[in-house]
Amino acid sequence: MIVDGEIHKFWSGKYGVNIQLPRYGIKNDDGGNIVEVYFKQINILPIPNSSLFKLWKSEPKAQPCYISKSATITDLENKIKRILNTYMYFKQSNKNFTIKKMHVWRYNEEDLDDIVALDKKYIDYTSVKLDAFLLNANEEQKAK
Repeated sequence: MIVDGEIHKFWSGKYGVNIQLPRYGIKNDDGGNIVEVYFKQINILPIPNSSLFKLWKSEPKAQPCYISKSATITDLENKIKRILNTYMYFKQSNKNFTIKKMHVWRYNEEDLDDIVALDKKYIDYTSVKLDAFLLNANEEQKAK
């Protein structure tokens, strides 16, 4: 990557002289590579929040994560697992809990009030109706 002198001076002062910053790349159909600069923002609302994660008190608040536009659903699932496991380990100090399997749903963010009701229902019921699309239902979907 080529940068001007002031940016290089700032990075050299902050990180040292030999700076290597990894970048995500997307391979084109013609075999060339493009460095990805703008990632896709995914907003995470983990359930059960009130009994496990405790990311919001009364009003749901989405936690953003950023991922490559060329990433698969499996990549997204693994990234969310890393984020939530790190949160549980360091913020909640729960060193005995690890998320190994999860469902990833696409949900309409305009209905965040329904998330609070859904979270409360999750505590008392074995199944909860959700108006959302399951993204990682099978291996074919996970590869998208």
